[in-house]
Amino acid sequence: LMWGQAFVRKSKAKIVNGVLITTQPADFVWPNENHTDASTEVMRDARFELKLTPEKMDGVIGGYLDIESGYRAMIKRYGSHQISYGRLSAPSLYKVLRRLADAYPDPETGENTAISSALKVKGVRVHLVHPDQKAKNVAGGDGVSHSDQLAEHGQ
Repeated sequence: LMWGQAFVRKSKAKIVNGVLITTQPADFVWPNENHTDASTEVMRDARFELKLTPEKMDGVIGGYLDIESGYRAMIKRYGSHQISYGRLSAPSLYKVLRRLADAYPDPETGENTAISSALKVKGVRVHLVHPDQKAKNVAGGDGVSHSDQLAEHGQ
């Protein structure tokens, strides 16, 4: 299993005038890491609207943020001392998120478990070079590995 495979999702989309628009909502899961712990956040029924150019993309991902995953990621990422710099009470925020939740009712309690949300996203174009391809490129296509070249130069 490839690292990151748990975060791969497929959804139908179309590009209209350079804007990618998903036509089929799907759950969007992304990793969130801090100094000591990693967690994931989940947005249910996510839809993407991303302006694409040859150099970059920017846009919005909208859907319903799962309150438990979003809240836990926030308190793991920042901790109470950082959250309180802005005079935010984490327990009060959780209470408000639960009160304003507007989707995905819990089957047992009937209380909503997700809240309408949007993420602003930006990205730049990158070129991924796979290690075996890089070795061929560095060696001029003769198949000499990068490590062989380093050894050749005493590195």
